[in-house]
Amino acid sequence: MHSESELHFSLSHTIQHKGLEATWSYASCSGARQHVAGAGHITGYSGLNVTLNCTTTENQPVSVEWSRTDLGDEFVLLYKDDQIDSSIQHPDYKNRVDLADRRMKDGDVSLVLMNATTNDNGTYECRVQNQGSLDAKRIRTINLRVSPHPPPGE
Repeated sequence: MHSESELHFSLSHTIQHKGLEATWSYASCSGARQHVAGAGHITGYSGLNVTLNCTTTENQPVSVEWSRTDLGDEFVLLYKDDQIDSSIQHPDYKNRVDLADRRMKDGDVSLVLMNATTNDNGTYECRVQNQGSLDAKRIRTINLRVSPHPPPGE
């Protein structure tokens, strides 16, 4: 049995269309429960880590881009050439984000946001550039709301 501080949960959904497959996995949270308000909506808690899940069917993407729609040209995370490119990373995210699995096993390109704050509220996009492609394609959009405090009783 897990205590509340060890609880993790994940919901996933896979769709196939015209030979492409996409899998959405919702929610994972360290330290407290995380509530999912619906597809693509995640609530995290201030001071805790939040994982924004994203999965691609490609085994080895050339690059992974995580952006927030209100940040302009700067990235939350740009991962290419087996490393994070911090040259165009928004300063609020430097040393606070990483891929859940840098090997991207099973297409996992999820973002781990460490020590979440209410300033992290926003709409995040996960994009992947595959071998032979010129552009990164959006895989998933997630609306993140970071609550300053967990709900009563948690």
